Amino acid sequence: MIESNRDRGWKRLLTLSVIAFLLLAPSFRVARAAQTNYYVDSINGSDSNSGTSESSPWRTLAPVHAHEFLPGDTIHLRRGSTWDSGLVIDDSGTEGSPIIFTSYGSGAKPIIRRPGVTWGRAVQIDADWVVVEGLLVRDAHEAGVLISDGSDHNIVRDSEATSVGIGIAVLGRHNLVTQNYAHDLAMVVNTPGGDDDYGAVGVWLFNSNNEVSYNTMLNCIAPSYDYGSDGGA
Repeated sequence: MIESNRDRGWKRLLTLSVIAFLLLAPSFRVARAAQTNYYVDSINGSDSNSGTSESSPWRTLAPVHAHEFLPGDTIHLRRGSTWDSGLVIDDSGTEGSPIIFTSYGSGAKPIIRRPGVTWGRAVQIDADWVVVEGLLVRDAHEAGVLISDGSDHNIVRDSEATSVGIGIAVLGRHNLVTQNYAHDLAMVVNTPGGDDDYGAVGVWLFNSNNEVSYNTMLNCIAPSYDYGSDGGA
C-alpha cells in the first residue's frame, strides 16, 4: 500500500502532539494546591487542630516547626498570644511567593520569647524569601530576630524587639529591615576584665547588600564591665 503525503503529514502531526504532551505532563503532576493560611493561638488553640482556620488554630509552635510550608503560605499568630519556645523558620518561599509570618486578631502584638537560653534567639530565619511582620520579640540572650548566614531576600518589618542583646541581627544578604522598633536592650557578653563586652545594638549588619530603613531605636545602651556602658544603633 502506498502512503500518501497527506497521510504522512497527519502522522507527523500526531507524533509531535504526543511528544509535546509528554514534555508538558510533568508540570501538571507537580502543580501544587492553592496557597494555605495557618493559624496559631496560644490561648484558645490546640495542637490536635488542623491549624488551617481561625476556628481550628494550633496552640504551640511545635506544629509550626514540624510542618513543611510552601511558597505563598501565610502563618497567622494570634494577637495577645505568647510563646516561650522561640521560632525557627527553615522553609523558603520564592521571589513572587514568600512565606509570611504575621499577626491576626485584635490587641497587643503576639510575643515570641526565648528566656533562659544562652545565645538564644526569639526568631531565627534559616531560609530565603520569608517575611516576618507585626511581632514582639523579647527576652532572648543574643537576638530578637536573627537572619542566618546564607539566608537572603528576607523582610523583617513592623515588629518590636526589647530585652534582647541585639534587636535584629543580619548575617545574610539582600534582606530588608524596615519600620521596626528596638528599645531597652541588654548586653550579650558582659564579663569583668578583658575587652570582649558587646550588645545592646538595635540592628547589627554582619554582611553587605542589606537595607535598614525607617526603624526607631531607643535606649540601645546597657551597663558594661569593660566600658562602663555599651550599645549602639
